[in-house]
Amino acid sequence: MNNIDSHQKSSNFIIEKLKKYLSMNNKTLLHFFVIVGTSQTIYSVVALREVLYEPFRSVLGTSNAAFGTLFGLVGIVQIFGYLAFGWLQDKVNIRSLLTIDLLGYGICALIMSSIPNLPYSVLVIIFCLFGFFGDAIYWPTVQKSIKGVSHPDKQATVFGFMEAWRGVSGIILNSLGIIIYAVLGNVLFGMRVAMSFNSLLMILFAFVVWKYIPNNFLKDTIQNSKKKITLKQDKENILLSLKNPVVWLTGISASCIYAVFTGVTTYFVPFLQNTYALPVAMVGIFGVINGQVTRMITSALSGVISDGKFKNSASWMAICYGLIACVFVAILIIPRKSAFLFVMVPLMLLVSIFCYFIRGIYYAPIGEAKIPNEYSATAMSIASFIGYSPNFWSFTLFGYLLDKYPKSLSYKYIFIILLVLSFLGIITNIINSHLISREIQKKG
Repeated sequence: MNNIDSHQKSSNFIIEKLKKYLSMNNKTLLHFFVIVGTSQTIYSVVALREVLYEPFRSVLGTSNAAFGTLFGLVGIVQIFGYLAFGWLQDKVNIRSLLTIDLLGYGICALIMSSIPNLPYSVLVIIFCLFGFFGDAIYWPTVQKSIKGVSHPDKQATVFGFMEAWRGVSGIILNSLGIIIYAVLGNVLFGMRVAMSFNSLLMILFAFVVWKYIPNNFLKDTIQNSKKKITLKQDKENILLSLKNPVVWLTGISASCIYAVFTGVTTYFVPFLQNTYALPVAMVGIFGVINGQVTRMITSALSGVISDGKFKNSASWMAICYGLIACVFVAILIIPRKSAFLFVMVPLMLLVSIFCYFIRGIYYAPIGEAKIPNEYSATAMSIASFIGYSPNFWSFTLFGYLLDKYPKSLSYKYIFIILLVLSFLGIITNIINSHLISREIQKKG
């Protein structure tokens, strides 16, 4: 009994600390963890490409360019979906949206994972549905939900902790995928089982959402009750969002880091394999560290640094972009010889660390600029439309470069593109920091 009491006290102590750290009560903390749980589970199948890129591509039976095109299709549906459906996020029941997204994505992923030799046309349809269920009507809902359960002065902290917790979930899910793949031995069969396992988890989590997210979630904080929003008000909300420069600058900054993130999670492992002879035994380990461990450690820390040491998150992001640019310059200079593997691996991990510093808080400026809750999801949708636009072109462009040019040259082009985007990130965040500071002073 003493051990049970001791564990209970420890659990209560941790919960109380979390509530204080995030400025939440028991109810909002539960809702926070369920929503964050969906935000990693729904991407658990496609996230396997971060650690098992070649087996994933083999399951689909595509070239690098065709593989990139499929993810580009996700981006097309995603970015136009934000504009088409973003305003609905401020009107439609959140529990229903999240449940439908998880079920729809999970079923599509299960079909892709379990049925061999699917025609490319079918893969095109499936990846378009991924964009619909996993991004267009999903991600703005998650952002709205996290913003809604967060205290205005804790936006960066809560968004950062969300990314950190997604990192923990990602480590678990990717590690399970690697274990299943390794134990079963056969490349295609093992990968299919790993992907199918994560698809079933996604479907299971839909029922978790339905059970623990109330039907009236956020209605008491986001909308004034029983008044219906008219079409005229919808148009006004969209115009107000479009006129706000913070929304645009936040989106541009997010798009820069998302493109860098694409390179970090998808191409760093094959780059080290092809250029620096990264041992096969280290591929999965580096993939997990690069894609999830760095996220887990840095994202929550980023929110704390931003809220505690800087006047707003844009100031902190400008510094992080500067550090990323410095590392990319070093990567471009270092000789392409296997003897330099011990130098390149830490540099790659540094890019991941700075990348997750930004990803942990890249939409926090929307909350810091005091954008009203009545059209916050609309603002998030527009920022997300811009922010995730690299999905429209990055995978296709990088895949094209890898197929067209020798590996050493293609990776050089990729890193130059990411360096230019890092400089753009510095500029947009310097401007955004000034605008947010002015808005805070104006509204007190």
